[in-house]
Amino acid sequence: SSNWIENFFKENYDKLLLDNLEKFIYDMISKLNLILTEKYSDKLGGTTLTILIIRNKKDIWCINLGDSDCILFLNDKIQKLNKNHSPNNIEERIRIKNKDVRFVYAPTNNNNINDYFILKDNKWEINELKYNYYFKNIQKEPALYLKYDINYLAMTRSLGDFELKKVGVSSIPSISKIDFPSQKFFILLASDGIWDCWKYKELEEIFRDKIKSDNFRHLHSQRSKELFGSNVDDAILYFINIL
Repeated sequence: SSNWIENFFKENYDKLLLDNLEKFIYDMISKLNLILTEKYSDKLGGTTLTILIIRNKKDIWCINLGDSDCILFLNDKIQKLNKNHSPNNIEERIRIKNKDVRFVYAPTNNNNINDYFILKDNKWEINELKYNYYFKNIQKEPALYLKYDINYLAMTRSLGDFELKKVGVSSIPSISKIDFPSQKFFILLASDGIWDCWKYKELEEIFRDKIKSDNFRHLHSQRSKELFGSNVDDAILYFINIL
């Protein structure tokens, strides 16, 4: 899909110059979904997708499906450019109407399955458990899943995951836009395998230091093994430095 997107941008370069890119973006994802559905609708699994479009001196667009994050670092300001498609997002719980879909805590050893959101007076509220549960990251956020029948998914939007598309998982991306900053900045675009291990401030310190940033692969390998042992998640990171 990455090669297809690259070619799509090349073939439609003139549309990347439009003031408003929303229609172009939605059309692109719609065409990509059609291709993936025709080829892989009988397959299990899916993937996240995050695209960053930087138009120099004009604006920055972030297109996101899933739980990868795109973070802008500007002076002392830290800004998340993408919207959250994890099962802790109450807006996603409201969006998915299917009553057989549950947002749940990761099952414990005794196989208890507890809902993260509960419906009270026709409003969704967080169901705070009274006992310990599994933290998925260094921010001490609970590990959550969208559950339907025997299927579990750690996000509410994705490419693929065709069975779950039938019950509310979406392939429609969130789109964010900001004006191009007037001062130098950098952006980290990374999968959850990175964000599970690092706080934003820690990464800011590392990537403002060339020696540390050049050594980040080793630093991350050490940190991820310390936190998760053999259950280390796959990780990918892009460092975009605008001087």
